[in-house]
Amino acid sequence: SYGQLAVSSAWAPPRTTRAAVLIVDVSGFTALSEDARRRLGSEGVERFSMALSNFFAIMIKLIVKFQGDVDCFAGDAVLVVFEPNDNGTRGSSDASRQIRVSDLPCSSPEQQDRNVREAVCRAIECALEVHARLDGFRHEPEDPPLSMHSALAAGELTCLE
Repeated sequence: SYGQLAVSSAWAPPRTTRAAVLIVDVSGFTALSEDARRRLGSEGVERFSMALSNFFAIMIKLIVKFQGDVDCFAGDAVLVVFEPNDNGTRGSSDASRQIRVSDLPCSSPEQQDRNVREAVCRAIECALEVHARLDGFRHEPEDPPLSMHSALAAGELTCLE
């Protein structure tokens, strides 16, 4: 029963960590899906759904490449967490060389450490590559292009699992 499951399941206590959080949102999703339905009926909706699935499959591969963790999908958006690497390595990319610790969007000096900087750099690099690869994505040549917007934040998170 549900009661037994709830009693026997051990809930992990909340944990606090510093990380970068990236959200990528497909712009105009509702208008694009309605356009597909209007033009092609149920076949258009199915094609649009397949296009979105392909779009997110490519995005997930890029997120994994940059060691991000997909936290959740919210309709046409994905929320990704980039936790610092355990070994504290710094990024060696252009982004990590160009970002000064004082430029990070953190709320206190103790949060502006190398590990958070490295996570922010991976999130930035991921966002740049996602946009380079997927902005204007079309499943079929005649389909309207998908576009996207991203936002990035960094700091202390409380994780509930």
